[in-house]
Amino acid sequence: MTIVCTMPVATTTHGGSRRLPFVGNYWTGLVPDNPNVGPALTDFNGMLHVAYSAGGDLVHYQYDESTKRWGKRFLLARSSATPSLQAFDGWLFCAFRADDSHLMYTTWDPVDGWMKPMSTNKATWGSPALYLLDDKLCLLFSENDGDRRTMNTVFDPSAKLWSRKPIAASNQKTAYGVSATGFNQGTALMAYQSNDGKGLVLVDTYGNGSWQHEEAVRGSSSTDTPAIAILNDVITMAYNARNGNADLLWSHQHF
Repeated sequence: MTIVCTMPVATTTHGGSRRLPFVGNYWTGLVPDNPNVGPALTDFNGMLHVAYSAGGDLVHYQYDESTKRWGKRFLLARSSATPSLQAFDGWLFCAFRADDSHLMYTTWDPVDGWMKPMSTNKATWGSPALYLLDDKLCLLFSENDGDRRTMNTVFDPSAKLWSRKPIAASNQKTAYGVSATGFNQGTALMAYQSNDGKGLVLVDTYGNGSWQHEEAVRGSSSTDTPAIAILNDVITMAYNARNGNADLLWSHQHF
């Protein structure tokens, strides 16, 4: 797997905030509040959900397709980092870095709403990443120390605990946080920045029971944790360029 294609995504600027205009019949609009870091976006039970930090408050909205508006505002916790959302076992999970660097998680359902945030008993430097692998809920994060090695933990639904034992750690080093996605059986991808001051965008692959190797996006340099997704065996990443305009770039390659 070699990722070779990097293309700019058209952006416009309004009031100091960068927007991404879509083409065709898609729309561009403002979300409520004023996010100070990147959001997390996912679907759950046929509804679109977004969570992000606004002024240090971690907030959650659902999108109402009938009115084309974001609904009631829910306050989850205090956090100034990008969270992660993932549907699992009938719940919407949210993992986030608390202001004291503890790695926290909480769950939501339409009846009871958000549960009180709980600790994973771990600390993280940057943004975590929830993803599914072999029908398990997994969580990647960077350790809160100088090395910032990426670690992997797995959720035990019966005990409601996180354990590192079932899946080997990736043991890579990241400048800040990670993003991840699982696909097919026994395969996952992780994206992150190099921890050497250059911000090189890197991708690591999980297969055959372990994280195997990392690939670099040639010529890349990012100021933030890249986002990663895979559709029809095509890997796509989006990230901010390390330049004066912070251009939003995307790269893709067949897996």
